[in-house]
Amino acid sequence: MNKSKTIPIISILFILITWVFFSFITSLSNGFLNWDDYLHLVDRKFIHELSWENIKSMFTHYSDTYYIPLVYLSFALEYGMVGLTPFFYHYTNLTLHILNTLLVFFLIYKLDPRISVSLICALLFGLHPVHVESVVWITERKDVLSTFFFLGSLIFYSCYIKKGKISFHLLSLFLFFLAIISKPTVAILPIVLLILDYYSNRLFDKTIILEKIPYFLMSVFFGILLFYSHAFQESMGCAFSLYERIIIACRALTFYLYKIIIPLNLSAFYPYPKTLGIDYYLAPFLILGMLSGIFILRHNKKIIFGALFFLITIGPTLKIIPSGEAIAADRYMYIPSIGLFYIAGLIFSFFYYMEKTKLLMAFSFFGVITFFSILTWERCQIWENDKTLWLDVINKYPYFYGAYQNLGIYYANTGNLDKAKIEFKKAIDLNPYNKEGYFN
Repeated sequence: MNKSKTIPIISILFILITWVFFSFITSLSNGFLNWDDYLHLVDRKFIHELSWENIKSMFTHYSDTYYIPLVYLSFALEYGMVGLTPFFYHYTNLTLHILNTLLVFFLIYKLDPRISVSLICALLFGLHPVHVESVVWITERKDVLSTFFFLGSLIFYSCYIKKGKISFHLLSLFLFFLAIISKPTVAILPIVLLILDYYSNRLFDKTIILEKIPYFLMSVFFGILLFYSHAFQESMGCAFSLYERIIIACRALTFYLYKIIIPLNLSAFYPYPKTLGIDYYLAPFLILGMLSGIFILRHNKKIIFGALFFLITIGPTLKIIPSGEAIAADRYMYIPSIGLFYIAGLIFSFFYYMEKTKLLMAFSFFGVITFFSILTWERCQIWENDKTLWLDVINKYPYFYGAYQNLGIYYANTGNLDKAKIEFKKAIDLNPYNKEGYFN
């Protein structure tokens, strides 16, 4: 990095840190949620005392959905310092998100030396409202923590490609291990490394294969754990045939693309539909059109890299193998969005450096980023507590029984038993097979 670029980069990093912090600042006053925060933190006994026995439990305990010992360890360290004060847990999540934003900037800067591309990608990543769920939901510490190590692994691998130092390769591998024990879904990283090889014009030979073996061994091991945990979950998706699940996966992919471009009506929960509408059956044709566009642009390695980064990292979340009751989730976009934001940065820079469109592009981008920042500010407040969160879901998906059930739990926990019974009754009416509704 030459001296002439040092000062502007320092200024850019200050802008990124400040803008992201103030866009998410309202989340610092949010509390714990009955949606997994109590399961993974408030009521998780081995977090409440940092002893060797409890640390052993963290690394040998399999959570209800993931193997996430590093997340539990981070909670335990915080609990030892601040107890159950929500502010500090939210502050840690936000700090990790800001660090991830900076890492996105440096990763893209290593791929493309134009600061404008890195800045646009980092701003979009840091301020986009689709990332609110990953940042302000304390339980999603696994997202921001795993992404921190995931991006670090990619950056050191990129350094290894350029300089050939084995120390960079070992650091990349170590950070991948930390990422995968923070959230096993990052097991897809070795394939991302292969497209990074492609982007860097590396010759595909025995060396490339051998250096990936330890990555793939870790991926396979933790991937099996991940599959095992999800394979036995109850899922609304099991009601659909394989053909319909492929249709649903295509619809989810177009859904994510749409929410990145127009992030309105975001929800904490996107339940499976009762029946598949015409938009579901049109989705495969839209996907074919997108793939055709990628094929046409196959000689543009930067566009191909961004598109493949998105498709590879979003792929495991598309629910062809059904799990859970949500068809999609904002948090699934946390890493994949980087590929799309990189493409956005490339497109912006192309038009920005054309004299006739320079001013227009500058004002347009500032307007978009400001709009996203406002949406993020507002979205953080939706996650303030259980009541604000589940009323928002009910407003958007009034047929989803789980939202009424969680709202009922909120009323019960705050002593309003009459309101709680009303919400539990609604949940049972919507799903008579809902055992928890009768229990509540």
